[in-house]
Amino acid sequence: MKKIETIEVLDKIQYRLEDEISYAEIVNTEDLYHEEEDCFIRAFTFNQGVREEIIVIGATGNIYQHFTPTEMGISARLIKDVCATLFLMLDAFL
Repeated sequence: MKKIETIEVLDKIQYRLEDEISYAEIVNTEDLYHEEEDCFIRAFTFNQGVREEIIVIGATGNIYQHFTPTEMGISARLIKDVCATLFLMLDAFL
Protein backbone atom coordinates (compact mmCIF):
# COMPACT_ATOMS: atom_id res chain seq x y z
CA MET A 1 0.00 0.00 0.00
CA LYS A 2 1.35 3.43 -0.88
CA LYS A 3 1.90 6.05 1.80
CA ILE A 4 -1.03 8.24 0.69
CA GLU A 5 -3.43 5.28 0.58
CA THR A 6 -2.20 4.08 3.97
CA ILE A 7 -2.69 7.51 5.55
CA GLU A 8 -6.21 7.70 4.08
CA VAL A 9 -7.08 4.31 5.63
CA LEU A 10 -5.58 5.37 8.97
CA ASP A 11 -7.69 8.56 8.79
CA LYS A 12 -10.81 6.41 8.29
CA ILE A 13 -9.82 4.24 11.25
CA GLN A 14 -9.34 7.35 13.38
CA TYR A 15 -12.72 8.75 12.34
CA ARG A 16 -14.46 5.47 13.25
CA LEU A 17 -12.67 5.21 16.60
CA GLU A 18 -13.66 8.79 17.46
CA ASP A 19 -17.24 8.04 16.42
CA GLU A 20 -17.60 4.68 18.19
CA ILE A 21 -15.74 5.31 21.47
CA SER A 22 -17.33 8.21 23.30
CA TYR A 23 -15.85 7.69 26.78
CA ALA A 24 -12.22 8.09 25.65
CA GLU A 25 -10.92 11.04 23.64
CA ILE A 26 -8.13 10.72 21.10
CA VAL A 27 -5.86 13.54 22.26
CA ASN A 28 -2.86 12.85 20.02
CA THR A 29 -1.88 10.86 16.95
CA GLU A 30 1.50 10.23 15.40
CA ASP A 31 2.21 8.52 12.10
CA LEU A 32 5.23 6.23 12.30
CA TYR A 33 7.18 4.12 9.82
CA HIS A 34 7.47 0.45 10.77
CA GLU A 35 10.81 -0.62 9.29
CA GLU A 36 10.36 -4.36 9.76
CA GLU A 37 6.92 -4.39 8.11
CA ASP A 38 7.78 -1.62 5.60
CA CYS A 39 4.55 0.24 6.28
CA PHE A 40 3.14 3.28 8.03
CA ILE A 41 1.27 2.88 11.30
CA ARG A 42 -0.44 5.35 13.63
CA ALA A 43 -0.09 5.77 17.39
CA PHE A 44 -3.37 6.88 18.98
CA THR A 45 -3.24 8.40 22.46
CA PHE A 46 -6.56 7.94 24.24
CA ASN A 47 -7.44 9.95 27.35
CA GLN A 48 -10.01 8.71 29.87
CA GLY A 49 -9.70 11.37 32.55
CA VAL A 50 -6.72 10.35 34.68
CA ARG A 51 -5.78 7.43 32.42
CA GLU A 52 -3.95 7.65 29.09
CA GLU A 53 -3.35 4.71 26.78
CA ILE A 54 -1.48 4.47 23.52
CA ILE A 55 -2.60 1.99 20.89
CA VAL A 56 -0.57 1.64 17.69
CA ILE A 57 -2.61 0.45 14.71
CA GLY A 58 -1.74 -0.31 11.08
CA ALA A 59 -3.88 0.27 8.00
CA THR A 60 -4.71 -3.44 7.86
CA GLY A 61 -6.22 -3.28 11.35
CA ASN A 62 -3.25 -4.89 13.09
CA ILE A 63 -2.57 -3.67 16.61
CA TYR A 64 1.20 -3.35 16.95
CA GLN A 65 1.43 -1.96 20.49
CA HIS A 66 -0.82 -1.19 23.44
CA PHE A 67 0.55 0.42 26.56
CA THR A 68 0.01 3.10 29.15
CA PRO A 69 2.70 5.74 29.75
CA THR A 70 1.60 6.13 33.38
CA GLU A 71 1.32 3.86 36.40
CA MET A 72 -2.37 3.23 35.67
CA GLY A 73 -3.24 -0.20 34.32
CA ILE A 74 -4.54 -0.87 30.82
CA SER A 75 -8.31 -0.63 30.38
CA ALA A 76 -9.81 -3.88 29.12
CA ARG A 77 -12.90 -1.96 28.00
CA LEU A 78 -10.95 0.35 25.70
CA ILE A 79 -8.99 -2.37 23.89
CA LYS A 80 -12.17 -4.45 23.55
CA ASP A 81 -13.98 -1.51 21.94
CA VAL A 82 -11.04 -0.67 19.67
CA CYS A 83 -10.92 -4.30 18.50
CA ALA A 84 -14.68 -4.37 17.93
CA THR A 85 -14.46 -1.19 15.84
CA LEU A 86 -11.59 -2.61 13.77
CA PHE A 87 -13.53 -5.85 13.19
CA LEU A 88 -16.57 -3.88 12.02
CA MET A 89 -14.39 -1.94 9.59
CA LEU A 90 -12.78 -5.14 8.34
CA ASP A 91 -16.22 -6.65 7.80
CA ALA A 92 -17.25 -3.58 5.79
CA PHE A 93 -14.17 -3.93 3.53
CA LEU A 94 -14.89 -7.60 2.72
